[in-house]
Amino acid sequence: MPKFDIPDNRTARADEVQSASLRRWLPLLALAALLLFAAVCGALAWRQYEDAQSTDLKDARAKAVVAATIFDSIFRGEIGTLDSMAQASASPSPA
Repeated sequence: MPKFDIPDNRTARADEVQSASLRRWLPLLALAALLLFAAVCGALAWRQYEDAQSTDLKDARAKAVVAATIFDSIFRGEIGTLDSMAQASASPSPA
């Protein structure tokens, strides 16, 4: 009987060794990929959060400028009216 026909149970085939090694490392590789994905998602979410903060701050400043302009124009008109009333009552009437 030739030697290659005799089954040898003491040695493992190369593909069996590689598959066992792969089975050992596969969960760790999957966990590493998941952590990398979570880190990228977290970084993108943080950038969106900071961008939204700056946009909201700019919007709030713009609203404050508009409100200040409106109030300033309203009070200027009232002060102008009061000034004209004060000047009109200070002049003597021709009676």
